[in-house]
Amino acid sequence: MRKYLNKSLLYQGDSKITLFLSIAYFAAFFFNKIIVDSFFDSNIRLYLYNLNYNYLYYEKFNAEAVQLMFTTLELFYLGVYLIICYSIIVGIHKRKKWSLLLSGPFSKLDIRKREFILIIISFLVFLVSFIIAVVQNIYLNYEIISYISGFEKVFLIDLIRIISVAAITIGGLTLLDSFFSNIYYVLGSLIFTFLYLIAIIGNLDSLIYGFATSTRVFRLISDNIMFFLEGYYYQENYLGRIIAISAGLFIFGVILILISKSLTKHMFVENMNEGILLKFPKKAFNLMNITFPGLVLAPFLSTLINEFYFSYRLNVQMLFIIKILIIVVVSFISCYLLKMWDNNKKDIYY
Repeated sequence: MRKYLNKSLLYQGDSKITLFLSIAYFAAFFFNKIIVDSFFDSNIRLYLYNLNYNYLYYEKFNAEAVQLMFTTLELFYLGVYLIICYSIIVGIHKRKKWSLLLSGPFSKLDIRKREFILIIISFLVFLVSFIIAVVQNIYLNYEIISYISGFEKVFLIDLIRIISVAAITIGGLTLLDSFFSNIYYVLGSLIFTFLYLIAIIGNLDSLIYGFATSTRVFRLISDNIMFFLEGYYYQENYLGRIIAISAGLFIFGVILILISKSLTKHMFVENMNEGILLKFPKKAFNLMNITFPGLVLAPFLSTLINEFYFSYRLNVQMLFIIKILIIVVVSFISCYLLKMWDNNKKDIYY
């Protein structure tokens, strides 16, 4: 009996979910067709008619010297598509939906399984739409493709990259959804974490550059990541690199999904009035909130100190130490101001 009840859970929830998901699925078919059509129109024919620069070095179309169908922009579009679908599936008001579903014969794990199955279905719709667009173009351009060798490698590489990026994206979304009470916090945390990472990189740019230019392993890792994301003109062993990176991303995505599953038992409806559900993420984001202003100000203030007090004579190590001091000082000030703000809110409330 429970087996049939769990199947019926797929059809529970907001009445508008089918409409919005259908719109997202239609958009996936539409954009994938545009991407694939553009690839066939602007790349395949250019290679065939000897208009591409790389053709001068290859007698036939070669997968190691070709632009793939999915470059960085298209992979970003895949991520946005999955975020939109997940937002529709989970809904805006998690407390209201969970209260409704938990009042029936469903557990918290059943609800999370429902969300996971629906997001997998959404990804499969995207993948199928991409495959259909490719097959259609192969059929329409069969004579051209017959003169070209290696196109199947391009198609295989794109499939592997799409699946691995989807796995890490879904894993990250399910994990963040375990931390926060509604989709606004999930999306906000994605944006804030991205900005936080940029602020960290902005403070470490000189050290990263020095480390990158002097360390072969770091250069190798960064080059492989760029090869994976860009989708332009690759080396002979590119397929092996793609499989290795994709396998790592896929395994990491699965680990994130398993972690989010284990966190489900710690999600309680009564705690969903708060923005962050679990203690550790709450402490981590509080630390990020406190240190973020210092991370933003440190590069500018350290540059001013180096200019006005040392006439640009400070080396990279000294500048880094000054940045650390600025971050610590500003973080203490931010912590004090936040505590004052919380105390004022409590006084007004009571």
